[in-house]
Amino acid sequence: ASLIPTGGRLPAGGPAQPLILSGVNMWLHYYHQLATAAHDVAWLRRAVPSANVIRLVGLYWNDEDPEKGMECATEDASQGYLDPACVAVLDRLIAEATAAGLWVILTARAHYIADDDLEGDDLWRSPTLRRRFLAMWGWVAARYSSYQRIAGYEILSEPRTRETAPEHVSSLMRDGCDAVHARDPRALCVVGPAPYY
Repeated sequence: ASLIPTGGRLPAGGPAQPLILSGVNMWLHYYHQLATAAHDVAWLRRAVPSANVIRLVGLYWNDEDPEKGMECATEDASQGYLDPACVAVLDRLIAEATAAGLWVILTARAHYIADDDLEGDDLWRSPTLRRRFLAMWGWVAARYSSYQRIAGYEILSEPRTRETAPEHVSSLMRDGCDAVHARDPRALCVVGPAPYY
């Protein structure tokens, strides 16, 4: 089930029960080997019993040095420009979290293409990168549209640019939300300003 706002509120079990999301961040590359996801989700439920959501920083898209971390971006349009290995880990962690009764906000992180310290293309100036990034979000929204307890999709975690005009950042966020809603019209879309939040 998706969260569907009613009158500006997120209903938990009916109109009289507004839902307040409270939880923690989790990073996909910590669970690269799949060994600790269930343990850490169980620990979270014990350590922070009031938590009802995880913000899963799980779409590393031109973000990591592949030799140092987990990079998910590929050239394969048929797979949403995402590495199937990343998607498999993502599926597993989402399953572990939602089975434990947690909601999930799925977040993209794109350090190398959303920063100012670049010599090459970035999301703000490259139509090709932007098109692929938006296609990735459409693919992700379609894949998880039938999953239970997906709270929403955060288009880009803390855009790391101090040089890009705010209207360009908001334009990307708007286009990202449009890409999500084209595949899952009920989904909540999460956005934030540059450079950090």
